[in-house]
This record gives sequence, structure tokens and C-alpha cells, in this order.
Amino acid sequence: MARPLRNLWRDRVRVRRRHRTWVQAMVLATLGWSVWWATFWWWTFAPDSAPALATARWVALPFGVLGLGATLWGFRAKSSWLLLLAVPLAANASLVCAPFVLDGVARALQGPR
Repeated sequence: MARPLRNLWRDRVRVRRRHRTWVQAMVLATLGWSVWWATFWWWTFAPDSAPALATARWVALPFGVLGLGATLWGFRAKSSWLLLLAVPLAANASLVCAPFVLDGVARALQGPR
């Protein structure tokens, strides 16, 4: 860059909103899936004191819904950004759909109680 223009150059040091939204969506998906995996871990190692499936469902569902909203809020028209947002979209959409899929798996893990 030419020396006279150096004073006019502005460094962009703040994180852009879209990146923050992506990180927020991924954190919410991680928290929601952590609830499910902690519940399954609890059923494996201490099945007598494990919480019910409905408890895990109602604790994880708000994380998935908020993460799905953050993902949809972060969409832009650039094709590279659409590809990048496919990851939190899939993670949060699968978290919202997890109770329907994992219901049979949870029953098999619980066994006859």
C-alpha cells in the first residue's frame, strides 16, 4: 500500500455478526446433544437413577429450536455461506427431530422397568 494511504486504512478487528450467529448455533446444538448423550450415559451406568426420556426431550428441545432460529437468521445469499451454514442447520434440525428417532432406541436401552 502506498505510504500516503496508510493513515486511511482501517483494520477490522471485530467479529462479524454472521460468524457470531454461526458459533451461537453450533454452541446451542452442542448443548442440546450433550443433554441426550448425558442421558444415554446415565442410563448405561446408573439405570435406576436415570431421568426419563421426556425430561431429556424437554431440556434439549429449546436448545435445538433456538439454534435452528439462529441458523436461519444467519443465512446470506453467498453460496459459500450457504454451505457453511449447512452444518449447524443439520445439527439443530436433527436435534429437533431426535425425540421421534430416538424414542425406539431409548425404549430398548431402558429395557423392562
